[in-house]
Parts: sequence; structure tokens; C-alpha cells
Amino acid sequence: VMAARARAGHLLLPLLVLINVQQILLFFSSPTAVVLVVDALPSFASRIPGGHHVPCHHTLPGCNSSSSTLLSTLDSNYGYCQGLGHADCRGGMHTVQLNAFGAAFAAAAKTWTRELCEQDSDGDGFTNGEELGDPCCMWNANDAVTGDGGAMPLPPWPRSHPGFASNVPGVELKPPNSRATTVRERWACPPVDSFDDDVLTTSAAITTTKSVEDVHFNPGETRRRIVISMGNVTVPCDLRTTYVDVTVNLPDDVMVECAEKKCLIVAGETVVDSPRLHHFVVRSCPVAIAPNQNAVPVVDPFVKSMILKAEGRNETNTTTGNNSSKDDQFNTNALCDGYLGAWAPGADPFITSRRDSGFRLGGDDRPIRAITVQAHYDNFDKKCGTIDDSVVIIHYTVIDDNLSATNLRPLEEVDLPFTRISVSPTLTLPPNEDGVFISTLCQIRVHGNASDDDAAATTVELERAWFHGHLVANAMYARIYRKKNDATAAEAARAAAEAENITALMNAHELVTPIVDMPAWWFDDQAMTDIAWDAANRYRDTLTGMLSSTRAALDERRKTAPTEPLPSYRQRLLLRDGDIVHSVCAFNTSTRDEPTTIGVQTIDEMCWSTATFVTAVDARAHCAPLQVYLGVLGGDDNDVDRIWERAEHGVGDVTNTLGRFRNDKGEYECTLADVGAKRSIASSL
Repeated sequence: VMAARARAGHLLLPLLVLINVQQILLFFSSPTAVVLVVDALPSFASRIPGGHHVPCHHTLPGCNSSSSTLLSTLDSNYGYCQGLGHADCRGGMHTVQLNAFGAAFAAAAKTWTRELCEQDSDGDGFTNGEELGDPCCMWNANDAVTGDGGAMPLPPWPRSHPGFASNVPGVELKPPNSRATTVRERWACPPVDSFDDDVLTTSAAITTTKSVEDVHFNPGETRRRIVISMGNVTVPCDLRTTYVDVTVNLPDDVMVECAEKKCLIVAGETVVDSPRLHHFVVRSCPVAIAPNQNAVPVVDPFVKSMILKAEGRNETNTTTGNNSSKDDQFNTNALCDGYLGAWAPGADPFITSRRDSGFRLGGDDRPIRAITVQAHYDNFDKKCGTIDDSVVIIHYTVIDDNLSATNLRPLEEVDLPFTRISVSPTLTLPPNEDGVFISTLCQIRVHGNASDDDAAATTVELERAWFHGHLVANAMYARIYRKKNDATAAEAARAAAEAENITALMNAHELVTPIVDMPAWWFDDQAMTDIAWDAANRYRDTLTGMLSSTRAALDERRKTAPTEPLPSYRQRLLLRDGDIVHSVCAFNTSTRDEPTTIGVQTIDEMCWSTATFVTAVDARAHCAPLQVYLGVLGGDDNDVDRIWERAEHGVGDVTNTLGRFRNDKGEYECTLADVGAKRSIASSL
């Protein structure tokens, strides 16, 4: 793997943190001493209560103003410690050493156990649980994913770092029994023997492992699955990158059932069979595939032609054996546009939902006849004979709207991409640079069903966020800007239509919060970030809430289906019609001597920034593009906040974008947002 990545120009240093060297630990007597890193990934923060939300306090390594990060001065205001177990809050991209808490977490098999929770790893007088918001040691990672009662969102908590004694909770941390002698008495915790074994384990044993189905389905809920296998496909050995499509027709009874009732996807998992697998993309198709092509793996001819062009070859001097494309091949790229999910290393399960929501599968207004899986394979050394039988499993349930007592999932989770740049003839990353970036701006447009909730027509509640890039991508950001003076959605749209240029438009907006900032990101750890579970801690009170339509749907669910687990009433980050989302993908090309294109190969790059939201009233939203801009940071110019201004100063390569999106009728419309020219974003819908 290292050799392949070296040929791809990938920086090798971050790979050190992916090597499992659990036996090589250097322990010191000091509680704040550092140790060698062990199998560390940013997504491990999801295994710890509030692991993503420990403030990057200026006293912590990597959080002061002199720290070299793309965040610059925003660290102390908006930043969170990206590498909670590392000796530097910027994580493994900056140091391969662990702090005292990181060492204890590794010793606990990278699991939140009661023993780890009750430890005081940094010796500052507060247990790890007290510092992270779980003083009674009741948090469970599985329940945090699905929203079960055992993992109701932690209350607002003055979190501090459990690995550095210099960072302790503030005076606002007030236990109910402050004079008690033990931590459990101090916080009035229930007796230890009242805990279910699945809530938290004792000692350093790993928390009870559940199947993806058991984690995501409600007790007694209808369980269905769609299994798609790559069918022992032979990975072509004359192409270094290959996209293989497998399209499977759905049985007639499934199509009818999902049209007449409501089918909701609750989880998607993969069983990876080949180390050459780069990613899966799963989409739905409104038309069926021919019987002789059903479930047959075929090389994607459109991607193949791009690969051959990049390698300077034509169609006649390559062979792909029985995987060869045909002129009459089912065109999945044109016909299958229902995005269901994507898997990449670290994103497993790649679809996940609460127990009161799910992703819609089919329906009267979105018929589904087939599902296609597009698999991307790497074959840098063009080795022949590699066979893959990887599997994608879609777990779904069926809800009959006529039987409200069975409707355990009144909320629908919906995909909301901010930018998905996969192929671009104009964007090229320059070589030998450590601060290349792609910056995009887009404006949120919400298509809601008001009913008795006017806010539902202009507001969505964010659930998760996800980024995607390739080998030289090393940081990702997504931030919300809102029209100043709390303008209405119509006023925000009018401001976009009337602005003379991007700077004038953005000067009328203010940064209200990052959705997610990831100054340390890498390809091998592309887990989806849960931004709803702990929104009350992560975001200001004025930015979070619950729509009345959502609350009413959950109230009804509680009345008609009072079985455990009860739905989780949570305050989510609210995204409003007219808000502008600024996404940034950062890249380090310092090890490459040739430009890097934006394209389909692994050695190319991509820039994805996307989120999901929940709705009880079938709301829809999209983000209308305003600007795409590629540039290079230099010297002290490392502030992501106002990158778009550089485009108007002539710094960078791209200053406009042509955006394509669908209106309420499903028709494609376009809007051109040139820097320095007025374009009507408001009238585009």
C-alpha cells in the first residue's frame, strides 16, 4: 500500500498513524507524558462522549495563534480538538505521539469503558467522564448513533481535555452534591448494578458488539434487505483505475410495496473482499435493466474512456476480458440519478439512521425499478488475476401510513449536497504546494410544505455531514453565513440577486458557525460526522432548535408506539432558506511534481462537501452554486474565512461556476454566478 501511494505522490508520514503497533508503547510515570501513536484515526472521537466537541483552548498544544493551521485565528473561537488522543490537538497530521488520555484509550481497546470513564488520565482532579460530559459513565456509542434512550444528548457541558492537566472544567461545572466524597455520589449517579451490560462494560472489555441490523432496527420492526454482490468480478489488469457497475432489478413485489407504502432505508453496510476497492456509490434507477445485464458486472465505458484518454491510449489497444463494455450497455450515469449513499474507507456503515427516521426508498413521486452499485478499483501495478466479491447490503423497513401505530419512523432523512466536484476540465491542482484549496459558495433554497408550521417551509434541521477527497486531500471545512440583521429568506435571496460581486454579497453576511471543521482529514478515515447528537453543546442556542412539525410527529409516534426506545427529542442545527454555505477542500501537493487533475482516478482529486437533514413534512432543499474558486495559500495567508475575496483580486485559477440543479417540477435549470457580474439567484427558482 505504501509503495502504491508513493507512486501516487501521497505523503507517507500520515500512514504511520494507521499502522497497528499496539505492542510498542512507551509509558512514563508522569500523567501527562506522551506515548507513541497506536492505530489512531480521527473517527475514534465518535467512540467517546463529546469526542468531537472538546474546545481547542489556547493553552493546548496546536491551539494557539502561532499554530500553523488553515483556521488561523478562528481556532480559539470555533475550533475543537481534532486529535483528542494526540500530543497536539491538530492530530496525527502534526504529531505521531499520544497524550495520557490517548494511551489510556488505546489500552481500553479504543472503547469507552466504565474503567476508562472513571479514570483521571491527566491527574487534574477530574475524571475523564467529568471532563467529557459523562460523569456517571452511562454513554454508549451504538445508542449515540441511533438515538436510543441510553444515549440521549448530553446536556450543555463545559468540556475540558482529559489528556492535559492544564485544561480543566470551568466553575460552571456544578455537581448536585459537591461535598460528596466519591464521583458517583457527587453526581447522584444510579447504582452500578442497575446498568444494562450493553450500556457500558466494566474493566477494559470491549462494549457488546451488535450487528448493523440490531443497532438500527426498532424492536419488532419489519426487517428487509437488498443484497448486491460484485459477483466475483475480475479487476482489469490493463487499467490502473477501473469503475465497475452492477445493476440489480428489484422484484415486482418490492417495487409495488415501496410505491404503495413507505420504505425507509435504515442502514447500509459493506463486506469488503478486495484491498483494491477504493469506493462504492449506490444509486437508484427509475427504469429496469435488461434481463441479460441484470446483476452482471460491467466496466463503466464512460469512465473507461476518460482513463484511456488520461493514459494517452485509445479504445483499440486495451482489453478487459469478459468485463468489456458494449455499445448497448445500460447507462447508469444517465439513468440512475437517485443518490442513496457512498462508501469509502472509514465510512462503515455508510448509511446510518436514528430509530425514528430513515432515507426514502422509492415512492409515488420517485419510482424505483433497480439499484446500481458503482465500484472503483485501484490497480496501480496492473496485476492480473484479482477477483472481488465485495457485497453491499441495504437494510430497510416498510411503513404503512394507514396503520399509524406501526409508524416508528415519522421523520425522513434527506441528502443535501453543498458541492460534489468529481470531474472538472478546468480545475487543476498545482504541484509542490502545501496549501492548495478549492473554495465553493452556494445558497440554500428550501422547498418545504408549510402545513401548520411556517418555519418548515424555510428551514431544515441538519443531521450529519460528510466530506470526500483522495490521496492529497488533508483538510475539509463547511461553514454557514447568514444575512446580517437576521434577514428573512426573501431578503437574503434578493441580496444575492442584487449583489455587484461576491465580496459585496458576502459583506452583507456574517459567519454564524462552522457546520464541521476538519483541519486534519485523510482518505483512509472518511466516516460521516454526526452533528445532531450533541448539537446543544457544539452550537450556540440561537442556532439550534426543533421545528414544531418535527415535534408534533415525534409526539404522535410516542402516543401511538410507546415501546422502547422512545424517540430522541433533540435540538439540531438549523439551516435557513437564503443561508450561504462556504465549503473548502484543502490539499497538500508538495510531494508531486506534476499537476493533479480533478477526475475519476485515485491519483486525481475530488472535492465533496455534503450533509443530510430530517423532515416530517417531506421538505426538500438544494444549494444553488455561487462561486467555485481554486487557489494557493502562501506565507501568513492561511485564513479560510475570506478566501473568496482572493478570486476578485486576481489570485487563483477559477472565478465562476455554472450550476445545474432541479426546480420543484424536477426540471433542470441553470444559473451563472460570475464574479463581478449580477446574476439572479432568486429568480432561478
